[in-house]
Amino acid sequence: SGKTGFTAKAGYCYVAALEQDGEKYCIALLACGWPNNKNYKWHDAKELFTYGLKNYDNAILKEDLLKERITIDGYANEPTFLTLNKKMEICLSGKMEAETILLNQEELVTKKVILSDAITLPISKGEKLGQCEFYVGEYLITTVPLLAECDGDEWDFWKVFQAVFRQYVDF
Repeated sequence: SGKTGFTAKAGYCYVAALEQDGEKYCIALLACGWPNNKNYKWHDAKELFTYGLKNYDNAILKEDLLKERITIDGYANEPTFLTLNKKMEICLSGKMEAETILLNQEELVTKKVILSDAITLPISKGEKLGQCEFYVGEYLITTVPLLAECDGDEWDFWKVFQAVFRQYVDF
C-alpha cells in the first residue's frame, strides 16, 4: 500500500509499505521527480523494496533463559580477624520473549549485562539485580531484567564457622 503526494517545494513524494513472507518494509520518497519526471517514484520504490527483500531476512531474537553468574564482595558482619574468601556467587537469570527483527547478513546481535550499582546482602530470590541489553550495532533492540535465582544472606557465626571448617577439613 502507499500514498502519493506533491508540493512545490518537495516535488513528487511517495510513502509505501510492503509485507512479504512475514517481513515488513516501509519507504518514504521525497523530491523524487518534478512534473516532467513524475514517474521516478515508481522506479525508486521498486529499487528500494527489491534491495530490502534481497539483503534482509527475519531473525528471531530469542533466548529461553539468560544465565549470568556474578560475584558479590564483602559480607556485612564478617569478623575482621578471619581471612576468609569474602565473595559469594549468585546466579541471575532472565526470560526473554521472542522478538523478530530484520537483519542483513553482516549485522550481529550483541548483549551487554548491566548490574545494579550497589548490590548488598541479603538478597531475595527473584530480586532484580541488573539487566541484559541486546543491540544491533549501536541500536538497543530490547532489555531483559536479570533476577536472583536464590537467596543470599549475610555472614553469621554459623556461616563463618562452616567456612573455616571447610578450609581445614577435606570432606
